[in-house]
Amino acid sequence: MVDLKEDIGAKHTKDSSNWLFWVVIVLVVLILIFSGLIVKSAFFKAEVPRTSVERDLLMYRSQVEGNPDDPVAHVNLGQTYFEIGQEDKAVKEFEKAISLDLKYAEPHYFLAVIYERRGEMSKAVDELKKTIELSPSHDFACFLLGQIYLEQEEYEKAIEILQKCIELNPVSASAHYSLGLAYEKTGENDLAISEYEETLRYVPDYDDAKEALERLTTP
Repeated sequence: MVDLKEDIGAKHTKDSSNWLFWVVIVLVVLILIFSGLIVKSAFFKAEVPRTSVERDLLMYRSQVEGNPDDPVAHVNLGQTYFEIGQEDKAVKEFEKAISLDLKYAEPHYFLAVIYERRGEMSKAVDELKKTIELSPSHDFACFLLGQIYLEQEEYEKAIEILQKCIELNPVSASAHYSLGLAYEKTGENDLAISEYEETLRYVPDYDDAKEALERLTTP
């Protein structure tokens, strides 16, 4: 006959061993979880934006990842890349937007701005013409195209497009000044004076317009 005390003791020892085993298992699991959290916090911290541009970059990247077929999201991301000087990435985003929507004018305009900055005037002109074709009321595109024509000494073309720009935005001092320059270059001084006066009407401290006006009116 098995001694009752021995049987109870054996069961107690077994139960204690089982309890200790599970305690150890739980402790190991907790240690692993805690260690994982530490590693994650140390090496996989969420990217926290420090500036408004960084915030926009994270936001528009997320929009593109969430909806890669949205041309507006690509344009927004492209603009942000442009703001931080990553022009090559910006160009890719604008080109992607164009491929998604052939009638979308804005990416053509932003491409033109980049090409103009790079001195690739032929490409800039093409993109500006496309912008105006898709969006005839795009006064920014008209103004930039007029500026390029002025630099290229194509004054008649500059006059035509700058007149259109002023029709779209009559209070643009810069457009009036540029049109004045184009008139002056073609010898139409009376028209140039009128445009310089218009420039000063909207921006009284426009120094270049003051100098131009003095240049044409001083005997």
